[in-house]
Amino acid sequence: MHLEHYELRQARNSLEQADAVLGVSSDKLITAVAYLVAAGSVLAEGRAEAGAQIIARARAGWPIPAWLDQRLTSVQSRAYAVAGDIRAALR
Repeated sequence: MHLEHYELRQARNSLEQADAVLGVSSDKLITAVAYLVAAGSVLAEGRAEAGAQIIARARAGWPIPAWLDQRLTSVQSRAYAVAGDIRAALR
């Protein structure tokens, strides 16, 4: 919610809390959702390459649920657009 309202500091604080919890008990799905939020956060700052790298980490090593794959693809497309690669963004 903070990210969607461009409240980047609050979004970052929530990510730090999630990271602390995941450090104690790792869960692939929750980690991937945290990566999704982190990618959106760095894209809001104009850092396309970092966003694309975070999305790649979210997808690595497991079968992603369809709903999450759709969200990751959307953020990945925005990363390409921010980087100026419109063809990749449209794919």
